[in-house]
Amino acid sequence: MLQLKLVAGRWFGKEDDHARDTPAIITRDLGRELFGEADPIGRELPEPSAPGVQPAPARRIVGVLSAYRAGGELAGDSLFALFRTDPARPRLGTPHDLLLRVRPGTPRAFEEELVKTLQGAAPDYQFTVAPLFEMKAKYRDRYVLPLGIAAVVAGFLIVMVALGLTGVLWQNVTKRTKEIGLRRATGATARQISLQILGETWILTTLALAVGAVLVLQLPLLQLLPFVTGSVFALSFALSLATLYGLATLCAFYPSWLATRVSPTEALRHE
Repeated sequence: MLQLKLVAGRWFGKEDDHARDTPAIITRDLGRELFGEADPIGRELPEPSAPGVQPAPARRIVGVLSAYRAGGELAGDSLFALFRTDPARPRLGTPHDLLLRVRPGTPRAFEEELVKTLQGAAPDYQFTVAPLFEMKAKYRDRYVLPLGIAAVVAGFLIVMVALGLTGVLWQNVTKRTKEIGLRRATGATARQISLQILGETWILTTLALAVGAVLVLQLPLLQLLPFVTGSVFALSFALSLATLYGLATLCAFYPSWLATRVSPTEALRHE
């Protein structure tokens, strides 16, 4: 129904009706977590045992899925095991959710007809029909909406920092008119003046980032963000450094251009 991709083994079938062991299909991530690189087909899933409790039938792996994420495509690790349930003899009570695939182009009016049919067959139950794409959109919004709000707030903060940094650098260049003019009078080119302002900005940015990096690197070391993998953290850290260096360069671009416009006569007038 979900068009999951089977990478090894087989799906559930009639041969499992009277099987001694409980058949199970696991995801590839769970197989690697439990058995490493070994083939999980035919192995038993470990099950915790309690004293005084009769052990349940062994859960035998018959298939391996590429991935399965119950929370949608943005969910975390795919560590799942699926078990076969006979609707006529359910072991865990009556199923709460039923998945039905319809032909493409089926109108939404079919949902009302389906509910009436189900209600007529089981009047003691209540039924609610929801298209799968709407359910996926709700799960997706649950992940994306907080990220969107955080991105908007972060964007405003970056703009405020950029404006403040540009103003500080602009004021710094204005105060150093005498120094810059003397450098121009001694033969410094406009490119050299621009690289001086940019270089000073990069040095200050590096010093600030070094202090910030020491604090940020404590997060993975102290395992304060267990839901973030090491590769994701490293990529985010590298992108953050590149963004901050780019922001500092952008903010220093206009003040450095102003510095190149300082005439040597300005320095002589101050003298």
